[in-house]
Formats: sequence, structure tokens, C-alpha cells
Amino acid sequence: MKTHENKLLFWTPRVAVIVLASFIALLALEVFIEPRIWEIHLIPTALVLIILAVTWKHEWFGGMMFILLGTASMIITLNHVDLILLISVPLLLAGTLLLVGWYTRKGIRRY
Repeated sequence: MKTHENKLLFWTPRVAVIVLASFIALLALEVFIEPRIWEIHLIPTALVLIILAVTWKHEWFGGMMFILLGTASMIITLNHVDLILLISVPLLLAGTLLLVGWYTRKGIRRY
């Protein structure tokens, strides 16, 4: 049972971040009509994917960065509840799950 829980805590936040990055990239296609402007809208997707790549090796770093990114996104989109629910909350949940998974597997230890 413990191994199943560890696998669930390992894969759930990573899959959620991949789905979120796909959703953000899909939103970037909305401005595809204007030339070269859609590339700017893909920067958040690239940022999320870079953090996810680092997360695979350093889980605690990814957890902290996703929580920071979710908090910053929440502050920026304070007046838009729909954006907070669609982008900020999944980032905060993924960051929290990454930290919980890291803590249950390795725990906080001195380096």
C-alpha cells in the first residue's frame, strides 16, 4: 500500500502540470491570428515546463517554484476569479503535492 501511495504522490503532480502546460499553450493559440505575437504567449508554458524538468530531479525545488508561481499568478490576476481557479489553484496544488511527496519519501534532512 505504501508503494502505491508513493507512486500516486510521484505521478499526480507531474501529470497535472503537463495538463496545465497544455492548457496554457492552448490559450496561446487564441492569438495565433496576429503574426509572431503568439510566441510571447508561450513563455508561461515554457516556464512551467522548465520548472517541471528540474522537478524530476529536485522535487523540493519544483514544489517551492510552483507554489511561488501560483501565488504570483494569483496576485497578478486578483480580479479574475476564473483565471485564479484555472491556473493559480492547479499550480498551488501541484506544488503542495510535490512537497508532500518529497517529504514522505526523503524528508527534511540537513545537507
